Amino acid sequence: GATDQQRRELVPVAARTPLAELMAAAREYALKARTRVNLAYVCISGKNVGISDAKALGELLHDIPVRLDLIDVTDQTGRYEPPSPQELCTFRDALNRYLKQPVVRRYSGGADIRAACGTLAGPSRSSTRSSSGRLLRRDKFISPESPSEPNGRET
Repeated sequence: GATDQQRRELVPVAARTPLAELMAAAREYALKARTRVNLAYVCISGKNVGISDAKALGELLHDIPVRLDLIDVTDQTGRYEPPSPQELCTFRDALNRYLKQPVVRRYSGGADIRAACGTLAGPSRSSTRSSSGRLLRRDKFISPESPSEPNGRET
């Protein structure tokens, strides 16, 4: 998302670093490298592809040379859907108006193996969540508080 609030809602772990800090790093890199920074933006229908989102991105990135890659969300849970062709077209037109920098559409394979660009994290094929939200794997309960083995795998 183009705002810290959107990022907290959509990708809580990414919200640990405020957008201002990320943009400062991107700006510094672009100046030192004398090149555009390639940014990927995962597009989610009804969540972050409106005209107001394009305007917010334009304001956020106005002084940073970027190339913005638009990626359709891939969500195995069905909670989020990719934008419709019309939604994406309207968003791209608004980005061209407000961002005035290169915007490209990234097409991605790999959705069939849950490895496509824009794939949101979720349970693995061998795991599922109970109705209480606890992660279950191969008939074994894994508590979020469970200690990890030395190799980093859950017990």
